[in-house]
Amino acid sequence: MKKNRNLAIFLVFAALVQVYVIYHFYQKSEKADREAIIDLKSEGFQRLSEGKYESALTLFGRVLDIDDRDTSALMFRGLAYQGMKKYGEAEKDFLHVLDIDSKKIDAMVLLGNLYFEKGENQKALESYLKAESTDAGNHLVPIHKAAYYLKLRMPDEAITELEKVQRLNPEFEYLQEYFGEAYFLKNDFNTAKIYLENSVSKNPGNQRTLLMLGSIMARTGDKKEACSMFEQALNSGATSAADSLSKYCK
Repeated sequence: MKKNRNLAIFLVFAALVQVYVIYHFYQKSEKADREAIIDLKSEGFQRLSEGKYESALTLFGRVLDIDDRDTSALMFRGLAYQGMKKYGEAEKDFLHVLDIDSKKIDAMVLLGNLYFEKGENQKALESYLKAESTDAGNHLVPIHKAAYYLKLRMPDEAITELEKVQRLNPEFEYLQEYFGEAYFLKNDFNTAKIYLENSVSKNPGNQRTLLMLGSIMARTGDKKEACSMFEQALNSGATSAADSLSKYCK
């Protein structure tokens, strides 16, 4: 799984369903099975969050050995497959979830993300639109649609989706960053700067935000602040900031 937009999307998804993943179990299960499922999901989620996909795959597979209709285990095993670039297996798991529950929004969104990562943009959009038509009030959908439009450099469409997110979940962690990026793409640097500075205040080590702020400062001739942003981005692990530092600041 790519460690930029896709990772951010995954973290949003994971944060929203973590409690469900850890504590969900079927009432019909035996007590020992329920306890095993809870433990396996908890450990599997941790491995997945750490990018240890093969280990996560094994753990969620063991959950499915106990209950092969556990939709959360199928979705997270699919994410592990996706992280390993085994797209066919990931797609099968996400589609299997929809066979079990045809209105499972999470699976529709994850399918959209998978298709987008594969470069199948139309199929990705169709998955997002299907999720939207199933539950227009689910804020996961406009979040992912906004990220989709930003990646395609379609800022106006992204802003439309972000305004929906703002109404549904104004505290969404990446909302300020996404708005900032959208206005950056529109070359509305004053508005972008406001959103990006808000983002940095909430998440000081956000590499993308620091790089965009540095670029805005450089465009407006504020060399000192631009170099400060690039330096912070580099210290946060953004290796691309080294080029900006060497070209603009040295």
